[in-house]
Amino acid sequence: MANTGSWFINGAQFTKWKEGINQCLWIYGCSGSGKTILCSSIIGNIQNLCDNHPLQAVVYFFFYSRDSQQAFQSHHNLVKSLIKQLISVCFDLPNCVVQIYKNGIQQPSLMDLEKTLCNLLALFNQVYIILDALDECSGYLRVLKWLKELLVQSGLKLHILVTTRPQESI
Repeated sequence: MANTGSWFINGAQFTKWKEGINQCLWIYGCSGSGKTILCSSIIGNIQNLCDNHPLQAVVYFFFYSRDSQQAFQSHHNLVKSLIKQLISVCFDLPNCVVQIYKNGIQQPSLMDLEKTLCNLLALFNQVYIILDALDECSGYLRVLKWLKELLVQSGLKLHILVTTRPQESI
């Protein structure tokens, strides 16, 4: 729906996150308060920005903790999804991706995937990472630690936005 979330998208906090470098923004609210809808509006806004700048990208992941949806709960699948999304906006298949899948026999380890993602991120001037319902991820504390490591790595120009329910551990 047009203008959904415009109160947030036009606000100072969002603008600072969007225009700054190595920014992290945490949005929290009770279950059912509209965080996922807001994320969708944010993704649309950032996608419009990135469409005009080929070296900018937006990638996102929606965690979902229903029993039948295990694929939407893991750190491993988060990283694979972000890699896939970044590959889709590259002009050529990056060498770091070719190397990780060169033997084609087994799935890469989480560490190899994280390294590949870092190599892909370095190909862009700006990358916006949007994660909805991080608290529904199995091992969300490990993901938070990893996100912090991404932010402090030199040379990466990241904007990370995370939504959760209110959690003291986050």
